[in-house]
Amino acid sequence: MFKAKDLMTTQVVTVNVDDTIDHAITLMVRHRISGLPVLDREGRPVGIISEFDLLELICEGRTEHDKVSHYMSPELFGVAEEDSWVAVVDAFRSKRVRRLPVLRDGKLIGIVTRHDLMHAIRDARQRVRQQLAQQACKPPRQAGAETATAARAEPANPARDNPPEPVAPAMDRVETINEQPDRRTTMAASFSAAEDKA
Repeated sequence: MFKAKDLMTTQVVTVNVDDTIDHAITLMVRHRISGLPVLDREGRPVGIISEFDLLELICEGRTEHDKVSHYMSPELFGVAEEDSWVAVVDAFRSKRVRRLPVLRDGKLIGIVTRHDLMHAIRDARQRVRQQLAQQACKPPRQAGAETATAARAEPANPARDNPPEPVAPAMDRVETINEQPDRRTTMAASFSAAEDKA
């Protein structure tokens, strides 16, 4: 959120209480502004003089020697440099003024106009629209993207993924010598059976 110090113009054109109306008019025409903060001899703001204040004097031709202090508006409405832009808007709406001096410890450090405020609000809205548009253009993230990335990151290991079937011990498949029949004993038994039959 921007503040008054972010909106203000620091190069402020001012007049002193002892300056003449002619001098004030010259500054307004030269710098194309509609009002001037009025400073006292110590440099503190004490009022504002505007085009409206000077209009009647110009028509009557009484401007050469008259002092600014005689025609300025003594009610000075200002804002502090740390005031939020919302406070600045409220001051403009409630006071019905075109410009607000920005103060620090009673000293003038800048001025903010309604034009400055409108310009800042417009720029802020444009930045928000651009950010939203950039986010809308980003492709949607796929649900399986993380799984696929993890699978690619870890190489396949056939020995780990497909372990071989367990092999039975050799003793389970080979008959022992003691378990095999004695061929000589088998042949003798066969001969004895043949003699008995004879």
